[in-house]
Amino acid sequence: MRFDWGHGLALALAAFVVFMLYFLLLATGEETVQDKPYERGLKYQERLDAAQNVVRFAPCTVFVQDARVYLRVRGEKPEGKWTFRYAASARHDFSRPISPVFKGRYWQDSTPTPLPAPGLWTVEAEWTDGKRPYFHQQKIHMP
Repeated sequence: MRFDWGHGLALALAAFVVFMLYFLLLATGEETVQDKPYERGLKYQERLDAAQNVVRFAPCTVFVQDARVYLRVRGEKPEGKWTFRYAASARHDFSRPISPVFKGRYWQDSTPTPLPAPGLWTVEAEWTDGKRPYFHQQKIHMP
């Protein structure tokens, strides 16, 4: 039997079909399916609304000074937490409550010590003033 271009084309097509079936049937895992997509969407919308509240009612700033991270909030006394997420490793992630001190026109809180590792950090602050929720997320670089 002679192997010509028609056989090669059929073989390539069959290999392509097997490849596609592998990805369609075997490679789809649970990570692509959410258990409760509606509830997750509502939670995401609540976070977007809380971030919009920061812009409208309580301007917030996160900054680094003397190797410490500071959070400044204008408005009512904030009650909540802030979370620190390290981009390179989740083992350095931590959360702590917001313990603000009034500094004239704003409330200020800071980390008691420098962050445990240099590099890129994501700081998330979630708080309430008793009336509405607030959320602020900012990336910072620790030297």
